[in-house]
Amino acid sequence: MKVFYEGMEMTKTKSNVSGALTLTALENWGGSHAWLPLENIPQVPEGALLGRVVSEAREIYSLEVFEAGGQSGREQLAELTGRLRYLSEDRESLPVVGDWVAVTAPSGFDRLLVHAILPRRTVLRRRAVASRGAQLLAANVDRAFLAMSLNQDFNPRRLERYLGICREAGVDPVIVATKLDLCAGDETLETRLEELRQAGRGAEVIGLSVWTRAGIQRFVDLASEPGKTSVLLGSSGVGKTTLVNFLLGEERLETQGIREGDDRGKHTTTRRELLLLPNGGVLIDTPGMRELGWLEGSDAGEQVFDEFGEWAARCRFTDCGHASEPGCAIRVAIESGELDAGRFAHWKKLEREAAFVERKSDPVVAARERERWKKIGKEGRERSLAKRGKT
Repeated sequence: MKVFYEGMEMTKTKSNVSGALTLTALENWGGSHAWLPLENIPQVPEGALLGRVVSEAREIYSLEVFEAGGQSGREQLAELTGRLRYLSEDRESLPVVGDWVAVTAPSGFDRLLVHAILPRRTVLRRRAVASRGAQLLAANVDRAFLAMSLNQDFNPRRLERYLGICREAGVDPVIVATKLDLCAGDETLETRLEELRQAGRGAEVIGLSVWTRAGIQRFVDLASEPGKTSVLLGSSGVGKTTLVNFLLGEERLETQGIREGDDRGKHTTTRRELLLLPNGGVLIDTPGMRELGWLEGSDAGEQVFDEFGEWAARCRFTDCGHASEPGCAIRVAIESGELDAGRFAHWKKLEREAAFVERKSDPVVAARERERWKKIGKEGRERSLAKRGKT
């Protein structure tokens, strides 16, 4: 029976090939959860093997494949079967870094064939601000390290966007405040760390410096937890590549010095890649993202800005827009200092972005919006003509 393993309490399980399938290799690559039998997944042929997506480029996938007997084989290239590509309705139906897939090795073919994606435990999605659809960042992730620089690039509002996609995916966020050495002795250091704690709404905050080793051990301990998959997210120049090289114990990924004037590192990572760490754990490295929007219909805002929902329930009117309406509890709380004005402004900005996406993507709403602006334009022209004495 083609079962890879049923649970952590078992040490081995039966396979349709000779030999026993040990858990060690699977655990090393983040496979610490129970699999369904491959034969229960449609369109998976007899003799299929299990693989995990390490990287992807133009629908050519690099996989770590678990050979007969359960041992991890060498990294191999794979592509989709024609059927899987045909049946894929959108990008979410295609493999992404971190996915577990069922593959075969056809005779006389120099690449593996991906027949199916195994059910995902978690998946991180984003919407680029200028786009309607979803972009998958990584799959089967347990923890997300959100890198935020403590120097001149410090931006808690950007962090809130990352927190939103983590909360919605059910992935535990850990805020990694980098470049601690550039703020050492700075009186604003503790203030900035406290801002991150406030933005994190309960997420752990680790202030660290790779160069002085301050705070680094906690980060290493979390990233190297056996059987866990982490993803490293953050904008370009916050030091993600330096953190990855430290975990790997070698300068495997190219780094560049910081720019003069703004202390930002120069962008180096160009693709998402799953890395096996020498001390345990798996890490997905990602390039910096210039745009990070929440998906239409997302409840990320309710989770990241939950304090505003609590205060909104106290407003006099249930449809309060929290602008100039009388009896607005949120405005009173901001004026008294009980709520943060900066977080409120960002919350409203993200709401406007979501409304814009809905207008663009929903044909009915888009048509109504066009009619509304036509009416506004017509009334404006009529007022202009009336002022000039024309009709």
